[in-house]
Amino acid sequence: MADNQFKNAVLSTPDLVYHEGKGALSNQYKRKVEVVDCQGSVDIDACLKDKTVGQNQSRWDYAIGFNNQSYFVEIHSADTKNIDEVIKKADWLKHWLKTSAPKLIEIKHLPFYWVATSGIDIRNRNKMAKLATMNVKLVSNPLIIR
Repeated sequence: MADNQFKNAVLSTPDLVYHEGKGALSNQYKRKVEVVDCQGSVDIDACLKDKTVGQNQSRWDYAIGFNNQSYFVEIHSADTKNIDEVIKKADWLKHWLKTSAPKLIEIKHLPFYWVATSGIDIRNRNKMAKLATMNVKLVSNPLIIR
């Protein structure tokens, strides 16, 4: 089997815990992401919530490995009122990747995904445009990675 670049990147990043398959995703979220030949996953939010780099921050949820790339996935309600929070999380993710996760940033897949927990009710086109400029794509669930 070929070298798992995702696993190597996660293991080289301080404070992250690698899980086989979608093991890092909470049970309520596993069905919201479908990935063929998943190379592993990490719960970024849980791993960093008590660390200086993530404490009291709006953190991104997950990284999922597929095809030797890291897909960054935020599973969150998708109403107009949630856009600012997701923008903060995306800003945090970009900063954290640059400063703390050089191997993950090398294999990142764009866009970053915001997966709606249920329906989508966004009524502010300007804020949606801001998400697009940040390479954040809002999708209904399930997100299908293949």
